[in-house]
Amino acid sequence: MLKEWDVIALDEKNRRNNGVFFSPEGSLRVTVVKDKLRISHCGSLIGYMDYGKISIFNTHIYARACKGGLFFAVYTLGQQFKAIAGLAVPFRERDGKWCGATGDSIEDIKEYLAVGIERLNIPKRLSNLDWSGSLKINQGSKEYHDYYPEDFIENVHRYK
Repeated sequence: MLKEWDVIALDEKNRRNNGVFFSPEGSLRVTVVKDKLRISHCGSLIGYMDYGKISIFNTHIYARACKGGLFFAVYTLGQQFKAIAGLAVPFRERDGKWCGATGDSIEDIKEYLAVGIERLNIPKRLSNLDWSGSLKINQGSKEYHDYYPEDFIENVHRYK
């Protein structure tokens, strides 16, 4: 169930993101669904991805399984740089509490970004993202909605 997954993501301008990336021309869409990236073009499904790096129409997609979840970075290069990076995390018991993403998840994102920048040519400017104001978004709030405006996001919690 989607409600058992959290997403923490930022775009290239340090704005929170709900795990949805649209290419600059709008035809390619990458959406986080549980521990996979759903890739579609003009509304048609291309496929799902949970590991590796591919490029489609100048959009570069990187995914890696981590701690039962998924680290991801999606970006375009050129005149119109767009990007999202983040982590999808399943709910599980920690210290006697049932929780999804935690403050440790931010450190995981930074670590995976550093590895991707060093080994896979992920743009270095993604290492400058400021995660201090990031939000976790419960994927269950997207279960019945393909895409929704920022003010519709439910189950959002700010990290301290």
